[in-house]
Amino acid sequence: MVSNINSIMTYCNNCGHQSHCGTNFSVEDEDGFTGEAYMREICKHCRCEKCESNYEDEEKYNIES
Repeated sequence: MVSNINSIMTYCNNCGHQSHCGTNFSVEDEDGFTGEAYMREICKHCRCEKCESNYEDEEKYNIES
């Protein structure tokens, strides 16, 4: 039996992680020197199939004077 999980999930074309539309993508990491945990920002702007289709829909109604 073949699963279609990947056909449902969308991924960001900037960072390659799962879509994070409208939010930054950060991961918790550990400092190698002190061992303290901190949040590391991976991607500031999602660019997935959902985001790009929304952008195209908005732009088609953009009228320049």
